[in-house]
Amino acid sequence: MIWPQLANDPPDIILSIGTSYNSSSVPRKALQSPALRRGVFNHAKQLIKIAMDHIASTLDSERVWDEYIEVLHPSSRDEHRYVRLNPDLPEDPPALDQVHMMRSLQETVRRQMQKDQRIGEVALQLISTSFYFEKSGQIDALPDGSFECLGEFDRLRKYFIITKANCLSSGHIYCRLLPGSEDIMKLGNYMKFRAARNKSDPYFIIQEEHRSEEAQKLFIAHDIIERMIRERQFMMKAISVKLSSRLAVNEILLCLEPGRFYFISRFPRSLLQDDDFSTGMSSWFLPLLIVS
Repeated sequence: MIWPQLANDPPDIILSIGTSYNSSSVPRKALQSPALRRGVFNHAKQLIKIAMDHIASTLDSERVWDEYIEVLHPSSRDEHRYVRLNPDLPEDPPALDQVHMMRSLQETVRRQMQKDQRIGEVALQLISTSFYFEKSGQIDALPDGSFECLGEFDRLRKYFIITKANCLSSGHIYCRLLPGSEDIMKLGNYMKFRAARNKSDPYFIIQEEHRSEEAQKLFIAHDIIERMIRERQFMMKAISVKLSSRLAVNEILLCLEPGRFYFISRFPRSLLQDDDFSTGMSSWFLPLLIVS
């Protein structure tokens, strides 16, 4: 609703977090709530009914998610964008008023979720989608039918250098985390830890879809990571993304671990087809978190 142009684009990620359930439980019929006193408590009738049938409601949440995915029917390429995390307990969840069971429930969930590899996958996915690419200029058509995207500096240079690439889109990769924030510093420390453990700096892969042989690597070098830690700033030089045609679909992925690649925000996408979108739109971050 905010950006109608993106209505048909898949989200970066939708993460739905449940409050645990027991898949082996058979939903019970809703219990009859006791007669409520007339007066100020009447408005809570529906809430009491839900509380009395807590187990059934947790199972309903799972069914709602399954039906949502079934109706949405995402493509195999986009399935990873829709994630539901809900621990399946060996016994029924405690009732809503059993506060003394909270610590035991937490320990049970921690033990169970430590074995769930999706936790690490979601973490890396969320980190990757905190980065986005923004073009530094409009893409211009050339007389020979090719295209080029020039920033202000490049437009001045155009008078002296003739671009021979089929199509070139220039821009920057930015991070949505607020400059000067502790979040930038923590992300820098995390990247530094990964770089030391993997003995290699993290990097972005920039390529055209189905043309991985022409991929280029953009390393997040040691000095960039140190600036994130000390100055709490993420800054990288401008990059050029090669395009073979107007319909070319580009991919930009982040690699924090060997062999594991995750798309940054709004990729894969055609850089030429979104020229009409408002400048700076990609800098907004609206994470969608569903707890049920």
